[in-house]
Amino acid sequence: MPGNVRGALAKANLLDAFRDRPDYQQNGYLKWIATAAGPAAKQQRIDQMIDELKKGGAYQGEPWTPPAKS
Repeated sequence: MPGNVRGALAKANLLDAFRDRPDYQQNGYLKWIATAAGPAAKQQRIDQMIDELKKGGAYQGEPWTPPAKS
């Protein structure tokens, strides 16, 4: 995980929330951020990821419902 993403997650106390997401979402967020064109776009995507993790119920702008815990 890139340091800027780890730092943003740690600052927002969301490392556990990130790790609780399915692997495809963790990888998807990291690839999505990495492919952004330029630092401003990367930061915008990091901000969106942080917001979605805080609120829950979304993944890259789309509704998402976590699976029920057994």
